[in-house]
Amino acid sequence: MMLALELGRRGVRCLLLNDKPGPSPAPKANATSPRTMEHLRRLGIAQRFREMGLPDDYPNDVTYFTRICGYELARLKLPTGREALAENRRGEGPWAAPEPAQRGSQIFLERALYDRLGDFPSIEKRYGWKLAGFTDHGDGVRCIIADVESGREEVVEGDWLVGCDGASSVVRKGIGVDYEGDGGLVRLFMGGSMLAVHMRMKPPAGVRWPSPSWQYWTVNPEIRSLMLSIDGADEYVCHVGIGESRRYVDGEV
Repeated sequence: MMLALELGRRGVRCLLLNDKPGPSPAPKANATSPRTMEHLRRLGIAQRFREMGLPDDYPNDVTYFTRICGYELARLKLPTGREALAENRRGEGPWAAPEPAQRGSQIFLERALYDRLGDFPSIEKRYGWKLAGFTDHGDGVRCIIADVESGREEVVEGDWLVGCDGASSVVRKGIGVDYEGDGGLVRLFMGGSMLAVHMRMKPPAGVRWPSPSWQYWTVNPEIRSLMLSIDGADEYVCHVGIGESRRYVDGEV
């Protein structure tokens, strides 16, 4: 979507394919760096994105607990979105950039980008379509695209084909580019098998519950997990290791 917007705002015709029916409804990334926010501002999206997700007065603290309903071990205080913008305008914030970081789920970033695509007639977006194959002719590319639901195929041609299709990229594999480095590492957390749960919940009456934070880490001898607030109310995502990545034996996996 970023590339399509860069082309679209310059009047360059492009076709954007995505095999999903629309922007992702599932949380992925949860923070956007100042440099990326600068690009979003240039594309007319930064303010729209900041207005989505966590309220601008919601604490962006990072907290550590024995358990979510247990005891708070530590709290790293971070400014709210409103405070970060005010610090930035005064030149007092930690970010030497026009835009401070934004604590916001990728759900909202994708929605802001998706909505902005409609402002440029030169962008044709086809969600629910995928690239089935391509042939590079040197001075152009012939692509076979397919409707995910029906399987119906079409042939389109363009000057360029750009693969922004992730780890299982059809484009990367089609041009014979391999990965280098390690993969599938198993660590105590964020490595190996992980479970992510996207949920809405409110604590039952009388249950010990932490004061608001952006990140809630749980650290104890049995398990390590991370929970993040999505909307500052009742929507969360929780990450926890399963299988080998959560088994402890004398401090080792």
